[in-house]
This record gives sequence, structure tokens and C-alpha cells, in this order.
Amino acid sequence: MKSVVINIIAIVALLTTGSALATDMPPFAMRYGCVACHTIDKKMIGPSWMEISKAYNDNTKTSTGIPISEILRKKTAEEFLKMRIAGGGAGTWGMVMMPPSDPAKIGQGDIDRLVTGIMGLSKGRTPKEEFVKLSNLHGCKSCHSMDKKNIGPSWMDISKFYNNSIASPHDGLKASDVLKSRTAEEWLLFKISHGGQGNWGMRLMPALEYRYITLLDSIKMDPDNMYDEFNELAKFIMGLAKR
Repeated sequence: MKSVVINIIAIVALLTTGSALATDMPPFAMRYGCVACHTIDKKMIGPSWMEISKAYNDNTKTSTGIPISEILRKKTAEEFLKMRIAGGGAGTWGMVMMPPSDPAKIGQGDIDRLVTGIMGLSKGRTPKEEFVKLSNLHGCKSCHSMDKKNIGPSWMDISKFYNNSIASPHDGLKASDVLKSRTAEEWLLFKISHGGQGNWGMRLMPALEYRYITLLDSIKMDPDNMYDEFNELAKFIMGLAKR
């Protein structure tokens, strides 16, 4: 039991150290216990997510020698993985049983995001591709672009501002004037979820929190995961100026 606890602690450390691979995985994958059997890039009780990603993207074989084409038959890789995460099962990567997901804790929208993360691991995404993914997911592209001012500031300008590279073009303030005792990530998370105006002009930025609360049923997303999604967005924005 002690060794299992130590292994889980090690995996949690891997997922939270900011590796390029870990950032592709939804944070709730750790919260819902996936890390008890999987890591990003090393086999544990179950196969690594990277191994799964490569096998299904390249249409090769599992570690037990089963061709992916035999597993999928007429399903797409995404369809099969969603079915397996929801319903559990065994046999494709060994005989250890993967338990089914608890629908009271993880909704179909969450499973969709997890599969997208797994399948994307072996593909890699450029910053532009990541911008497209996140801005489409949250509806940000109607007001922001990655590197050019639109209705709102570009994400790159926001990143440079909060990384202390530039002053605000609206009022000349520095990030420290805005943040006070908060970190940049905390402030961005607050602005993304609650909206507001003033730092970059007087046009009101709508609150994503309200948008998600009104859509939670239709997109089948666990409300507890809403802030995980916002946090992923804030971290991506902050990282743009550091690349």
C-alpha cells in the first residue's frame, strides 16, 4: 500500500511540474483518479497515455500485440476511447480491469475533453493551434486574436503585460499596479470567469462563468471542471510571451 501511495504522489508531481505533455491533459484527469493507473509517458498499472495516443493515431498495435484495426472495427479511435473510459473494460492492453467512470462525477463533455487530450499527446500542437483550440472552446475568438489587437487585446499583449514586458496601452499601468497582492494567473482566472473592463479599455468583457453556467446541461460538463478549463486558458496566455 505504501508503494502505491508513493507512486501516486510521484505521478501527481509529474502532472503538476508544467511539462509540455502534462499541459495537454485536462486537470480533472488527475482529480478523478486516472493517475492511479496511468502516467503521461510511462507504463504503470495501465498503459501510458502517450502509448495509447501513438497506437491509435498511427493505427499500430497495443503492447499485447493486438492490432488497433481489430479493436476499432468500424469505430473511430475517439469513439472507442470514449466508450472505454465511460464503460471500462479489459483485454486490449492486458487483463487488468479498467473500472467504468462514475457518471455522477464525470460527464460526457469531460470524457470528450479527456480523449481529445490523449489523442493530441503524440501529435503536438503549435501555439497557434493551441490558440485555435482554446478560443473555439470558450468563444474567445470573437474578441481576441493570438497576436493582433481585435475588439480586445491580443493574448500575446496580455501575456507580455502580465509578464512585465510592456505597459498597458490603455492607461500606461504596469502589471504590479493591477495585480497588487495577486499573482498574474489568479488575476487572469478571475477576469476570465467574472469578466470586467478598464485595464484594456472600457468595452465590457463578458463573464465566461455565466456563459458556462447557462450551458452546463447542454454541453454535459461537470461544473467543478469549469474552473479547470479557465485555469488552462490562463496558463496558456501567460506562457505565450515566454516561448
